[in-house]
Amino acid sequence: MSRASSNLFAFPRPLGESAPSAPAKGMIARILRAGYIGEIIRDELDSEPLFHWLVQRCESGEVLALGQARSLAEAELSATSFLDDLRLRRVI
Repeated sequence: MSRASSNLFAFPRPLGESAPSAPAKGMIARILRAGYIGEIIRDELDSEPLFHWLVQRCESGEVLALGQARSLAEAELSATSFLDDLRLRRVI
């Protein structure tokens, strides 16, 4: 698994390397924080780049936040900002 930063996992992973769980189709990044996970998924149906991001509790289907962005950097910033806000409010 390649890392772009300490908590960002990039996909696809090299063969034989495991992940916390199986990635969704089109997933290109997973951001891990204590008890929470942020995922970034590229929309393969749109002709222009479109990235969906969402934040969930680990091991839960509850979506805490979601959004869309036109670039991977913007989607990553949005997801990490929400996770950082959780930490500032001491939820994490």
